[in-house]
Amino acid sequence: MEIQREAPKLRLSWKQLYVPELVGQMERGEVDLAVMTPNTAPKQLLTHPLFDERYVVIVRRGQPVVQGSIDIDQLCALTHVVVSPRGGGFTGPADTALSAIGRERRVSVSAASFLIVPELIARSDQVALVPERLVRGKTRDLQILEPPIDVTGFSVGLVWHERSDVEPAQVWLRGRLAA
Repeated sequence: MEIQREAPKLRLSWKQLYVPELVGQMERGEVDLAVMTPNTAPKQLLTHPLFDERYVVIVRRGQPVVQGSIDIDQLCALTHVVVSPRGGGFTGPADTALSAIGRERRVSVSAASFLIVPELIARSDQVALVPERLVRGKTRDLQILEPPIDVTGFSVGLVWHERSDVEPAQVWLRGRLAA
């Protein structure tokens, strides 16, 4: 990692964010920087956009129903893995898109993070819609397909408190992450 070469004594701690407490945590110096969707950040925090993300469909290689592309009927007939960061949620952006055209999907697994989803899909006949960057280049076990519906993507950005806005180390880190 380039940042480690440039700042070998830097230590990073990645935490699960709880947005309602984020302003207080940043004011107290418990959290310096967040990587999140800027539109969900509290308005009193500063933001810098990093990238826009889009969803793709993933199924395992050798999945008996889907080979090379997926249509709306296949998408709705298969069981889905969905991500619910708080846990236990069974809906997401794909449900909004499907509802708009009078369709629905069957969700059988709710995962707390996208990170486990490719492994779950690679070992089952289920389907998932995931951020493209998560699976880019992971085609050994997965088929990565265009969704047959228009699923709204999301933006990712850096979020920080004004107390660290001009702190040199923070400015440097934000710059490196943005690069």
